[in-house]
Amino acid sequence: MNAADLARPPGFGIVETTLDDGTRVLAVTGELDLATAPLLGQRIRRPLFWEGVARAVVDLSGVTFMDSSGASALLLSRSHADALGRRLVFVCPEGRALQRLQIYGLDSMLEMVDTKEQALANLRR
Repeated sequence: MNAADLARPPGFGIVETTLDDGTRVLAVTGELDLATAPLLGQRIRRPLFWEGVARAVVDLSGVTFMDSSGASALLLSRSHADALGRRLVFVCPEGRALQRLQIYGLDSMLEMVDTKEQALANLRR
């Protein structure tokens, strides 16, 4: 067990992959709340500054709960991506995460699709 494992709340995870075309893909699982939102926000935004990363996909299909701090982290990440001229697409199928984003009115402010495949296809257009 390392320091990163100790800092991550149980049940929360982020699996990151960088594709050959410069797309960063983050698959998020667990609860996105006050304890985990800062970590996710950092993991989304930091690679947007890296050379060779032109776009990002954040897959929220494994998110079981989201509060306002989680939603805020997503919106802030979108703002950073826009400022850097990078695309950011969220995978958010029907479920709790989508319902929460709709309640907060963010479904119209974030580029969202139902599947990772749709997100990658949208980014390639």
